[in-house]
Amino acid sequence: MLDIENYSYIDGQRIYLKNVSVENANDIFEYCSDEETVKFLDFEIHKTIEDTLFAIKNYFILSPFGKYGIFLKENDKLIGTIDIRLNNNKKSNFGWVINKKYQKKGYCSEAVNTLISFYTKKISIKELYAIHEIGNVASEKVMDKCGFKKLNVYRTELINNRERKMCIHKILIS
Repeated sequence: MLDIENYSYIDGQRIYLKNVSVENANDIFEYCSDEETVKFLDFEIHKTIEDTLFAIKNYFILSPFGKYGIFLKENDKLIGTIDIRLNNNKKSNFGWVINKKYQKKGYCSEAVNTLISFYTKKISIKELYAIHEIGNVASEKVMDKCGFKKLNVYRTELINNRERKMCIHKILIS
């Protein structure tokens, strides 16, 4: 059994990863209420701050292990979230979202690499997967920059009543 307290804060170079709380609702609402930012995600746009509070309580707080806010060290602003979903078979996968005001600055790549480095030192992970919708060029670039290799395996998923073609990427951990 893992001690969740030892996994609640992870230090990066320009960012740190920390468990999300209701105090972060305004920062999360800022990007989850933006149609452009959430168009590739598997949840509906947040129309009210109550939608964001519901998501925080029922996703991040209810089961916090492996789920983090991405915070800037310079001002403690939450600019996105990232999570690692651990499986028992030494294969795990990632998900992330970054406020569009902070995209293309390397924060997401830093968060992914920070999480990989931290978890591979703590847990025996052999393979990590990341999946993006075809057309989500920003996420594909993050995957490439972090060393994930495209598997040329595609699958179609029904997400929010819309068929989406997904591409799988993988990185082997030595």
